[in-house]
Amino acid sequence: MAIARKAMSRVWPGFPQQRMDSYRNWLDESCVDFDQLLERSDPDGWRQARAYAEQLKASAAGRLEAMSVTLGGAAHVALLHYLVLRLRPETVVETGVAAGFSSQAILQAMSINGYGHLYSSDLPYMRLNDPDQYVGLLVESAVRDRWTLLKDGDRANLPKLLSGLERVDLFSYDSDKTVQGRNFAMSLIEPLMHPGAICVIDDINDNPFFLDYVSSSHRVLGKTAAVLRHEGKYIGLLGELDRIVDFA
Repeated sequence: MAIARKAMSRVWPGFPQQRMDSYRNWLDESCVDFDQLLERSDPDGWRQARAYAEQLKASAAGRLEAMSVTLGGAAHVALLHYLVLRLRPETVVETGVAAGFSSQAILQAMSINGYGHLYSSDLPYMRLNDPDQYVGLLVESAVRDRWTLLKDGDRANLPKLLSGLERVDLFSYDSDKTVQGRNFAMSLIEPLMHPGAICVIDDINDNPFFLDYVSSSHRVLGKTAAVLRHEGKYIGLLGELDRIVDFA
């Protein structure tokens, strides 16, 4: 069933074009460039995170090319690395691992902090032979002791991963892009997200979930919610954002 949902999410967006156009206009009007924002507010910390992200991408490029498989890009690894270094979270949960760019970035920051554990949920690429071998392949053995990874899809993984947790300090969502998938994950995460926790939702331009969520939860843009633009895509940020940066 998890594989069927993943396949359908790629071919059935389910929203009228007019609503999507209106939503994308809202994203354009609301977004901030997080590279410029963090460069202004914390230049040293942000440069450190960007340098690590570039180092990770460079080291991964040859390895992935030699495997002749496409496993997805590096996404916003600099932002995740930065958030872990800045916030020093004890518990991080992520969905969507693929080759492991985000996982490695988070775990490396935890190693620097000397603190924290990462709980990851993924579903192997169904189009590949022996797909399990590719999930998180970029995660170095030196940081794997801080990592718990499940690979049966969010519907199975998240209840298991969250059942033993009292709270989540940082949540990164980058898996099932459907509204149903995001609602399912947020319904489980919300009770564990304390007031100081931060939530990062990737690819919010895919459907209006983020606007609907912000509106229904009465979050205020620039204070408890933000739209970040990065390389032509949009990322949603939720939480006490003044812990990270001054959006004024």
